[in-house]
Amino acid sequence: MIGVALAISLLITAGTDSLWTAEVSAGRDARARASSVRMVLKPEAAVTSDTVCLGDIAEIRSATLAGKARLEAVTLGPAPLPGQTRPISLGYIKMRLRHAMLSPKEISFSGPDTVHVQRQAVARASIAPEAEEAGDQQLRLPDAKPLICRGDVVKVVLELQTICLRATAQALRSGYAGDIVSVRIQATNKVIEGTVAGPNTVRITL
Repeated sequence: MIGVALAISLLITAGTDSLWTAEVSAGRDARARASSVRMVLKPEAAVTSDTVCLGDIAEIRSATLAGKARLEAVTLGPAPLPGQTRPISLGYIKMRLRHAMLSPKEISFSGPDTVHVQRQAVARASIAPEAEEAGDQQLRLPDAKPLICRGDVVKVVLELQTICLRATAQALRSGYAGDIVSVRIQATNKVIEGTVAGPNTVRITL
């Protein structure tokens, strides 16, 4: 896994045309206000990664793509254990927004007062072809399909304490939930490795 300094350097070089977005708990961008924002909370949400983000449990409608991406990247803490459920209240969401230097007063909320987040369990029963090639003896169901296929355009999420960075990349190999795959960042053409966290999603946690 790449180091902290290398990861941040890698991501910053994306340039002004990059689709990278960041959630930063301090700094001059921390005072940016979300305007004309509507947030519709889901009654239930299913996640496959270790961390729950606001984008996992709500539909966010913002006047700008940058504002929408920043709100989606707000972390809400750890996901429940596989097969279990964690309730996340509206009050807790507002607290996490304030922690990310975003004002809940400037957001119009709708939906239930509590979202029930479930961690999906990944069943394994047979050896995947890609796992055999890599020498990884993980078991899969015979009819299981990979969450990422080679050549897919995927979303890459890098989490580092209070920072959450996102970019688009091309998958260089197929992978199931929990697999380590290589992807090529579109904005920089650099190859990095991450964990398959969901459909077309690769997560890097430092």
